[in-house]
Amino acid sequence: MTTIRVRTKVQIAGVTASDPVKLTFYKIATRPDGHRRLFSQSVQVTDAALVERLRQEAREGEEAEIEIEQYVGGGKPSILLDFALSNVLSSATA
Repeated sequence: MTTIRVRTKVQIAGVTASDPVKLTFYKIATRPDGHRRLFSQSVQVTDAALVERLRQEAREGEEAEIEIEQYVGGGKPSILLDFALSNVLSSATA
C-alpha cells in the first residue's frame, strides 16, 4: 500500500481520549468563486510521546503545522507524525 506524507497548517479543534487517541483539526479554504469552506479531519496519534506532547502543548483554536501520513486508496486511517504550534515556529525564526 502506498503512503504519502502531507505537511499543512491547520487550526486545532481538540484531542480525543479515545483509543487510539485522535487529533481533530480544521482548515478554512477559499474556493475559486471566493466563498470559504471549512474542512475538518481527525487523524490517529499512535506514538505515546506525541500523545503526551499534544496533551501538554496543544489547545483548541491554536494554529499548528502538522505532518500526517495518508494511505493512497483508503483502507487505513491517517496517522499524525509530528506537529509544531505556530507561536513556537514564529519565535524560533525570530
